[in-house]
Amino acid sequence: MNRDNGRPTSAIWLLADSPPLVHADKLDDPLDWRFPTRHNIWTPIETIMNRELFRLQKARIDDRNFFIRNAVESPENWKPKHKDILAADIADFKRCVEVHQPFLILTFGQRAFEFACRSQGESVQSFESWDIPNLSREFDKRLSLIREGKGILLPLLHAIIARQFAKCHPAFKGDRANYYEHVGCALATILQGQFGNERLSELWM
Repeated sequence: MNRDNGRPTSAIWLLADSPPLVHADKLDDPLDWRFPTRHNIWTPIETIMNRELFRLQKARIDDRNFFIRNAVESPENWKPKHKDILAADIADFKRCVEVHQPFLILTFGQRAFEFACRSQGESVQSFESWDIPNLSREFDKRLSLIREGKGILLPLLHAIIARQFAKCHPAFKGDRANYYEHVGCALATILQGQFGNERLSELWM
């Protein structure tokens, strides 16, 4: 499997966790369209986001132009014995962000979020500290920062949204009906506010 897909010059990045434990040899890219995980963790959000953008702006965002990357190249690299490999991956991601200056990085799951936070010089937390309620609070807090032009990271849920949906939706929905509506509508609001931003021009359709 390729480490990433798309051009890092894109204004929006999706940061996934790692290649799946099984079937990675049958897939080409992170969040490969053929693999169900993509359609649990991203497709419903993208659908709602574009529904709202069309309603508000009569335009849509083409996620085929996003830059998509796995945080690490193997699930093994999250283990403490591979901390040097992880540190090198974080440093590489930091350099990539510094060079290309994305407008927004959406991270999937606790490990990818903490990975991205460390790359931006934020205080180190354990991966496990980012449970569902904490990710929800961070999402809401960072929404405000992004609207003010003071942040680029937004944490989303990974496969737990499918495995523990009855727990995730009540804990991460803001004032919306469910998690997908909350995140999709929030992203639409952010992107509508950037409609005239040349940095995002290649994403609109």
